[in-house]
Amino acid sequence: MLVALLAVIVGIVIFAPQLWTRRVFAQYSGPRPDYPGTGGELARHLLNRLDMAHITVGMTEKGDHYDPETKTVRLTPDHFSGKSLTAVTIAAHEVGHIVLHPDEKRLDFHRDLPIQGLEREVRDPIEKEADYFAACLLMPRAYVAQQFRARFLCDGQFIFDQNTAYMLRPYDVESLLYPRRPLQREIVLASAKTIAGRHFDSLAQVFRVSIETMAIRIKELRLVRT
Repeated sequence: MLVALLAVIVGIVIFAPQLWTRRVFAQYSGPRPDYPGTGGELARHLLNRLDMAHITVGMTEKGDHYDPETKTVRLTPDHFSGKSLTAVTIAAHEVGHIVLHPDEKRLDFHRDLPIQGLEREVRDPIEKEADYFAACLLMPRAYVAQQFRARFLCDGQFIFDQNTAYMLRPYDVESLLYPRRPLQREIVLASAKTIAGRHFDSLAQVFRVSIETMAIRIKELRLVRT
């Protein structure tokens, strides 16, 4: 019985992170017709803008990665041809490796999460750096801060008090004053379409990302006073 229990625990430790990664991939892999291009097109555009036209972009069945030997960004067919948050973020992630780690020789066969902050396993530091590169590319610090402050009329950090919580959630003020879940406040701000009688597109809509992804970026940029 003890041996069987240990085997189950080992299996969870080994395979749970992989299952989590697959679930997150699936969650954000839905088509986004509002995206102007595919993952492959974004990778090509970024490389051209970075004066790296000599690096090619192609498809592979073996997992998204940058091949330093052939100088090729390789994306799986659904990421190469797809218009989804997962596709464009993985494309940006792989280009990020070329920019941040040009001399790194072990960049083959990464299978990465779509945005920094959603991972649960301990990851290689260079993978985290490439994640952050993708997040900064899709949601630039200055532009996010500008759009955030224009909506919520704050010069610095947004402060949750009785008044602001009521303007955002008049039926659930307590949950914003005393949040019990991670990102609870940031998710409300990422999805908000109105405050104080003013109406606007939510930040998640403006940046064409999921509400959770936008909330993570708001948290990263410390736009809310804790």
